[in-house]
Amino acid sequence: MKHLLVLFLGLILTVTGCSQATYPDRSTHVSDSVSVDHVLFWPAGLRYLAVGESTIVELAGLQRGFINSRILECRIGIVDSAADSAALQPYVRIELPADPTGAVDLEGLDTSLRIAVTRPAGSMLYIRTRNRVRTDSVRMVAAVVYAESLTYVRDTTGRITKGKFTFRDSSSSHPDRTVYGDSLKRCETLQGAVYSGKDTVRVHFHRLVLDSIHHAALKPCAGIHADTILAVSNRFGFPLP
Repeated sequence: MKHLLVLFLGLILTVTGCSQATYPDRSTHVSDSVSVDHVLFWPAGLRYLAVGESTIVELAGLQRGFINSRILECRIGIVDSAADSAALQPYVRIELPADPTGAVDLEGLDTSLRIAVTRPAGSMLYIRTRNRVRTDSVRMVAAVVYAESLTYVRDTTGRITKGKFTFRDSSSSHPDRTVYGDSLKRCETLQGAVYSGKDTVRVHFHRLVLDSIHHAALKPCAGIHADTILAVSNRFGFPLP
């Protein structure tokens, strides 16, 4: 059964100018053993993924060799699956240029994939590199997902509160931007906070209400509680209003 649907792939490629030289002893070469330095669920700090929801996977440091290598295929697939867990792994196939004197890609390409995975509530979803090193994980949950937002105009307070949610801007003593939820109800939890803008900062995040029957043992369902999550720059266009 096919578990994964790749919905889109955003790539930014820089192509160098064509060389006049030819290399008759070298042709283009297709490689399907491309390494990726880091593979993570995005936004950073995701703990849960609601069944039926899609998410973004960040591929940082895709080692394509040359700046003008051509990416032929890039996807995420399930490589190991059990009743209570599954592992995702990236697969990248590139075409190396025939000209061996082209600009070398020293840092690797950063890109992202939007994926939708069909797994049962309560199971764990891991992500790993080609070397089978686990780099991130989320728990699949039965939940209702709500989109929340805050707008912060920078001032001396460094924060804005709306209802029970507070966004705190970064400062020398508080380098991370965060979203804090006060007195969350039983089985409520926060995740996926992103921000955009400079002087006027717009913050979007998800509030999940977990199914209390399926997830009674999870920490958010222990009772009324507070929660704090990291807010990151919305560089991948997280689909929130």
